[in-house]
Amino acid sequence: MPRRVLDTNILIGHWIKKSRGAPMRSFTTSNALRWGRELRESLDTNITLTPICLEFMCGQRSAHEIRLAKAYLSLLTVADGGMILKEDWIEAQRIAERVPRDGLRRQLGDCLIRAICNRLHLDVLTAEKRFPF
Repeated sequence: MPRRVLDTNILIGHWIKKSRGAPMRSFTTSNALRWGRELRESLDTNITLTPICLEFMCGQRSAHEIRLAKAYLSLLTVADGGMILKEDWIEAQRIAERVPRDGLRRQLGDCLIRAICNRLHLDVLTAEKRFPF
């Protein structure tokens, strides 16, 4: 599989598409596992990072949704192994201090994701046009 990281917006977009706006209580962990398999097969990657998993989990609104999200994410490989290094934070700060031409604000999560990807030599698969490079 290519060395591309699935960004939070990709995970959320796929999650919403699969749930079709139905109440999450109507789904089971089997559904979430199937969605996870479909995601990694359709995008030909299964890589994510700790900050992305945390962002995804922060969007869940009940214990049931958290169980579903854990099942969904369980089929992905967390490339950083849960280890965010001091060097990642230094690189994230460097990225954050680069003001883009459009002058818009940067996001902490995106700067940290980019820093980790730089260290691990990974690309980010994202729907965000302004993702830091």
